[in-house]
Formats: sequence, C-alpha cells, structure tokens
Amino acid sequence: MPGRIHWTMRARGVPKAFAALLQEVRGRLGDAGFDRIATGVTPHMTLSYCARDTLDKIVLEPPVAWTIDALCLAIGGGDPYRYDIIGRWPLLPEIDPLATQPGLF
Repeated sequence: MPGRIHWTMRARGVPKAFAALLQEVRGRLGDAGFDRIATGVTPHMTLSYCARDTLDKIVLEPPVAWTIDALCLAIGGGDPYRYDIIGRWPLLPEIDPLATQPGLF
C-alpha cells in the first residue's frame, strides 16, 4: 500500500538460540517443499502496519527484556492484512551456559 508507515520494535542483536531455531525451521520447511520462506526474520514487535506519521529511532534505556516462549507458524494476507496462526509450539527457556549432568562418581 503506497504511503504505508510500519512501526516496529526490534531486539538489539539476535540471541544465539533464536538464530539456531530459525536455521532449523528454515531447513525443515525447505525439506517439506516450501520454497518461499521469509528472510530477515528477527525478534520484533509490530506496533502498527499503517501509522499516520513516522517515528524517530528510540533506544529504550534500560533495555526491555522479553522472552520468546513459543514458535508460531503463520500465514499472512487478507485485507486488512493479518496473520493466521496455523501451528504453535512452546519453547523451553534458554539456558546459558547449557546444563550438563555431572559425573556420578
């Protein structure tokens, strides 16, 4: 849509676990025959798809911590544009460093 202004809050950087998850999802979708896979996916929150005015870049200090707790597979489209969730999988919390079981003896 011409003149459409998109407001988005994006994460500062990409968590290692998110990058690994995205790589795995892309591989599995490719294996399943989906050749049109979104690129440039980052953790974000959309505030508006059709804002009336632009916003200056805002850096929140202190940063806002948020947790990704589910992976959703969605199809976007329609008028007005929307996402339809076609699958949802809960995620375990990220542990850094990874938990390991110590030796018993």
